[in-house]
Amino acid sequence: MIISKMVLLLLIGVATSADGVAQDCRFKYSADAKNCPTSGSTLLDDTYPVSTYVISMAPYNPTSNAKKVPSEFIMKVLEGHNFAENAPNIVVPSSPQDFKELKKKLEEKISASKGKIPASILNKIIPMGTESYTWQQDYFESFVDPSTGRPEVRKIESYSRGDQKAVENLTKSAANCNVTEGDILQTEHNYLKADGKSFGNGEMGGNIEGLPGGFCLVGDNLSIKFAGQFCGNEENVLQIDVSWLGVGHVDEVFKVIPTNIPGVPKECNFSLMFASPKKAIDLLSEPRSANHPLFSGDFLKSGLFSNDLKEFRNSRSLKKVGKQFCQILNKFAVPARKNKSGSGKTHGASQAFYFIKKQILETAHAEEEPSGPCEIETITNSEFLMAMKDPEFNDYNQLVQKTMDESKKKITDKILSRLPQCRKHLSVMDVPNLFYGTTTVDENGKKELPLPGDGGSFMPNPTNAVVANKSIIFSDPQSPLFRDYLTQELKRKNVGTSFIDTWDYSHLGDGNLHCSSHSIPYCTPVKKGSK
Repeated sequence: MIISKMVLLLLIGVATSADGVAQDCRFKYSADAKNCPTSGSTLLDDTYPVSTYVISMAPYNPTSNAKKVPSEFIMKVLEGHNFAENAPNIVVPSSPQDFKELKKKLEEKISASKGKIPASILNKIIPMGTESYTWQQDYFESFVDPSTGRPEVRKIESYSRGDQKAVENLTKSAANCNVTEGDILQTEHNYLKADGKSFGNGEMGGNIEGLPGGFCLVGDNLSIKFAGQFCGNEENVLQIDVSWLGVGHVDEVFKVIPTNIPGVPKECNFSLMFASPKKAIDLLSEPRSANHPLFSGDFLKSGLFSNDLKEFRNSRSLKKVGKQFCQILNKFAVPARKNKSGSGKTHGASQAFYFIKKQILETAHAEEEPSGPCEIETITNSEFLMAMKDPEFNDYNQLVQKTMDESKKKITDKILSRLPQCRKHLSVMDVPNLFYGTTTVDENGKKELPLPGDGGSFMPNPTNAVVANKSIIFSDPQSPLFRDYLTQELKRKNVGTSFIDTWDYSHLGDGNLHCSSHSIPYCTPVKKGSK
């Protein structure tokens, strides 16, 4: 029996390019990488260079629009590295057929560039012979060996979904980059909330993020004991409240990114991004944007109301869904859009967001065909803002903002305790986002977010982004207003931006781009006796 070269390489686990040729590691671990942490932590933050990226080939909602995301992500990662010969490798867990289709899409993009993108860049794309899985961020986490600076990936014991040999297969595919598999992270999990134990979705990669200064940021649903397996002393671990979220991961509300501001010391050239309902409402409240459309045109053509989604959920009329969403917004007594039914009944914004969650984002059916013409693309920022004035929804987002402000103080105080020289350079960026949840709770006469809760991001979450060298790849928030704000803010920090429509790909599953990918960084080891 004759075995093809590609199949043979997959079987023996050698890192291969898109042409089936063994691919040497791209960077030789450049000496200009930042020093490894000396705190005892083995976790790096997102300001460190990346040796290897991983991207999912398994969209949560497999429309043709969602299937574009892997190739778009790969090209944006490589573009962020200037399509250079020393660009990172990108590992793709997939079947041979899916990888073949991916390669074809990439070849078409390279051909369309008319020579601007070298065809040799395909050598950076490495197939991984395992079943693909949507949430590539969660079943393992990336660390380093501080004595060598080389990456070490560690499987999370309590995570039972996906291919149980995926981490082993990943290290085989990235073997030429010296990516090795470390000890399994032993569970400290309790499925019911208990003091000192991890609970809910706590023990997942998306709930483990590095901070400048050699710290580890984790959620309140991940135990300090669990974090001690990779973060060293307890003083290196910082917990923030995220269990109010249904997903319950820190990467849903926080991101550290590298910046390129002249005159700022290397160790201080970063920005801290925090999800902010207040920033979202402030932007939507600007008079100059009042009559601008809430959703972008591209989103309407290819996302939520696309023919792809109709094919995927063939039992529902998407025209009816769009009309009913508009009709619900009509009932907020918006002057420019009277309620055609004449009932005068006012619906709370919580009902609108419940509808969005249950009727549009999930699979429930609209009960009746609404009467009267209404088009989703005509909803403006001011009309949507009117819906957000509902007390229940407003209270919920104010409490989210309060929680985020508390987290902001904890994180900045922690970083500055070890990097005091960064105080005058500290960059903090509020990222517009809105959240919804079932309700708030009363604690000693005060409204609070329920812990654990079921909070979720209404639009695709920009904080759930991926760093690609000197550029940030955002999940497109689908709001032109938010997109322009992010672009301009990062431009001031000399950081590039790009956006990918992840609504079908991951947002419908309560995740976004960071959740469906993984970055494996490296560092420069510190010589003994150095600080």
